[in-house]
Amino acid sequence: MSQSPFRSTRPIAEADTSGPHFTAEAILDAIDRGTRDDDTVFSLEWTSAEMLRDRLTIARARSLFYSAAGGLGWGLPAAIGLKLGRPVVCLLGDGPRTTASPACGPRPATKSR
Repeated sequence: MSQSPFRSTRPIAEADTSGPHFTAEAILDAIDRGTRDDDTVFSLEWTSAEMLRDRLTIARARSLFYSAAGGLGWGLPAAIGLKLGRPVVCLLGDGPRTTASPACGPRPATKSR
């Protein structure tokens, strides 16, 4: 994790990667390694906003957006709105994805006759 002017100053423990399941910390560390400084991260109902701020490198203002009070169904459309003009990494669970309008996101291809 690189240094950021927006990062917490308290020590952050190493993520447990011993398995067999991924921890929230390990997932956020992997996302942090895979994003660039010009990416924007949008998260809906992640484990904790504090963990997002601690584990992601925020290199510039307005590059981390998250819902402070939930909002099933609004996550994917909000990420698509942010996508206009910038790269976006969207963190959603299965609940926010299934309650979003099907027209707003990827859906399985169907065979038409």
